[in-house]
Amino acid sequence: MKCEEALQMVTPYIENRLQPRELEEFIAHVKACPSCYDELETYFIVDEAIRYLDDEKSEAYNITEMLRKDMQMKERWLRRRKLLFGLCGLCILLLLGLFGLGVLHYLDAVDLPFLPGK
Repeated sequence: MKCEEALQMVTPYIENRLQPRELEEFIAHVKACPSCYDELETYFIVDEAIRYLDDEKSEAYNITEMLRKDMQMKERWLRRRKLLFGLCGLCILLLLGLFGLGVLHYLDAVDLPFLPGK
């Protein structure tokens, strides 16, 4: 990903509007590019400051730490999503395999002792 692309994704990142693949590429780029990270941090600080003023809270914020946690949370979400899709894919493959064996058994091409014959 080029810096120009990453900079266009800063606002969608903050607003949680990036697609999973975009989010993954964006985080990888920002982690490796100090310039883009600084830009993200600036926008993140402004966004959090506005929320802070809107909420009228008196507690202090460590916005740099909040950005780090936000990126970690989104990376965990991406990992869970990949795991879920992987498990779903595995289940589909297993079901297709069982279906195929059932069809072959029905056609008398394979003898499966745990299924009755035709």
